[in-house]
Amino acid sequence: MSDLRTKRTRASIKRAFMTLRAKKGLEKISVKELAELAEINKATFYLHYRDIYDLSDQIENEILEEALQTLECNEDALRDPASFVRNLLALPKLYTEAIETVFSGVRESILPDKIESVMKARLLAENPELKDNLYVEVLLSYMIQGSYRSFVKHQQQDRVAALSTVVDISHNLREIYHSHPSITPTAE
Repeated sequence: MSDLRTKRTRASIKRAFMTLRAKKGLEKISVKELAELAEINKATFYLHYRDIYDLSDQIENEILEEALQTLECNEDALRDPASFVRNLLALPKLYTEAIETVFSGVRESILPDKIESVMKARLLAENPELKDNLYVEVLLSYMIQGSYRSFVKHQQQDRVAALSTVVDISHNLREIYHSHPSITPTAE
């Protein structure tokens, strides 16, 4: 029974947080306001989270893990960066709305860093031989950070054209990956 109560409480806190976060910046949300909306007391909130930033961080991580779950990040992502980038930038609308909510305002700039962290962890878990390969790490950073930031910057002009351009440019990274001497070619 206690587990069910804990799950319900956490779900209520998260719903209240998302409601508030859609309306205002993270720094403007108080624990008191959140607790009232979640219909809990402040002490209950602090049983589950250190502060609003801890809650936000946990929700951000959960949303990204779920959103990126369908996005494969293994050595194939390095072999075919254009497909990887296309899939990364075309996450389902369900996720993009949640991502835009929790990563707005002061949190917007950390989204690519968190995506990169999740994807690097996955890549290295599946391909431990690539660990400590600076070339691979820089290439993955470039793929994620460069494509994401370029797309976001230019999508207001023409979303489809921005996506197409970023994917076309990412296609060239394939040759770069295959031509580097520190990479052992594997069968495709």
